[in-house]
Amino acid sequence: MSPRDIGLAFGVTAAWGAGLTFAKASMAQFPPVFLMAVSLWVTAIVMQFYERRTPLTSHWRGAFIALFAVSLPHRRLANSMV
Repeated sequence: MSPRDIGLAFGVTAAWGAGLTFAKASMAQFPPVFLMAVSLWVTAIVMQFYERRTPLTSHWRGAFIALFAVSLPHRRLANSMV
């Protein structure tokens, strides 16, 4: 593995751990769905600058896929945690 791959692996692990620490502290203040929405929003902003190529699908189709592939399972997870 290249040093870049190792750095990315550790970076993802650190970000995940920091996110869990933040989530645990903020669960008493905010509803879980709001925290998941903020998490997905931050991820979308970061990915906007990470990947700069022509999309393989239209934006509307991508939004539709994201709604059912990401948003609804997170909503079901949040409801099961309450």
